[in-house]
Amino acid sequence: IGGVVKFKGISKGKRAISVVDPFDNEYKHAVPMGKHLLVRDGDTVEAGELLCDGGIDPHDILQILGENELQRYLVNEIQEVYRLQGVKINDKHIGVIIRQMMKKIEIVGVGDTNFIYGQQVDRHTFNEENRKVNREGGQPAVAQLTSRSSAAENARTFDRLAARRGAPDCLDAVLATNMLSVGVDVDRLAAMIVNGQPLTTAEYIQASSRIGRGDVPGLVFANYYRHQARSLSHYENFRPYHESFYHFVEPTSVTPFTYQVRKRALHAALVIALRHGCDDLTANAAAGRFRQDGAQVQAVVEALKRRCRRAAGDAANDTAHHLDRLVDEWHDEALRCDRENRGLHYHCRDESADRLLGAFDGARPGRWRTLNSMRNIEDTALLSVKQRDAGRRDRPRRAPGSAGEA
Repeated sequence: IGGVVKFKGISKGKRAISVVDPFDNEYKHAVPMGKHLLVRDGDTVEAGELLCDGGIDPHDILQILGENELQRYLVNEIQEVYRLQGVKINDKHIGVIIRQMMKKIEIVGVGDTNFIYGQQVDRHTFNEENRKVNREGGQPAVAQLTSRSSAAENARTFDRLAARRGAPDCLDAVLATNMLSVGVDVDRLAAMIVNGQPLTTAEYIQASSRIGRGDVPGLVFANYYRHQARSLSHYENFRPYHESFYHFVEPTSVTPFTYQVRKRALHAALVIALRHGCDDLTANAAAGRFRQDGAQVQAVVEALKRRCRRAAGDAANDTAHHLDRLVDEWHDEALRCDRENRGLHYHCRDESADRLLGAFDGARPGRWRTLNSMRNIEDTALLSVKQRDAGRRDRPRRAPGSAGEA
């Protein structure tokens, strides 16, 4: 879990360290006194980042950061042994060995295949045998939903899951990767076992909400790993977390008008609307001219509220109140800069003026941390501009522009 590190003193001969995520959810860790700490009180850490020196459980890396990160970790650890002896080996040679190590699969359900329970087989052999059994209409070793399977294979698995119990081709259980959270809509699904805690709350909600959509209520079993600190933290806070886990949905969720989404994007919508709607607020250095009692400002803010009300549904009132708070914050910031004889710009590359919009990563602080990832999605875009001439039909005109400046 990523968040802010807080030292809690010493308990039972170990340092008590907590990581508090952006939603004030606290995860406790006990670090032996002999370990050298790699973080300080108040530091911000990402999920999977070390708090102290020592070995890392590869299973934790696989669970938290994924297969690619595990392979990278193993390559680095092996290379470190050779570096200490002054031996240089190209990463690709070690990478080939590691890929071979991770190609084995243990059979946990044999179906109609020729495998034996507990047998370890090559991934390619496993897939070929399952394809053969599927073509013959039999039961594969373990039905699975994964992006490694072809679209046709996954479609066949969906059809078998949707078949009524007792049907010749009915499938009652399936193994699935995290694609379950976005691609499975089968009313029959009524029970789920979640192995480990998904990396984000949004993913956890999306995956577990795929069951119980039919006549039978759904039941979710959370299977935590006893030796994984992250799983233990979720186990200790199981009841309060599940009673209010919609409050902990990460800002990366695409659910519109939730608090975390508004926190990241609503102020940007307000700035865009006012810069386009008020002539005296257009320039970059004009952010300090903002006054909440201005007639143009009030008209634009009300228009934005009406637009949000039509789209926000149940969150309309919360969104309107959130906009009011943003207007108050901008007004107070402008007055503060006036009192201190400081300029207030929307953006500023140096410290000659205060910023209303700061960088989201904190590199350039401002009143509101603001994302600018549109430029990372597409550098340039083509805009089709329609111009109406008197007595003539509309004609399109091409104009280049930047996706971030449109």
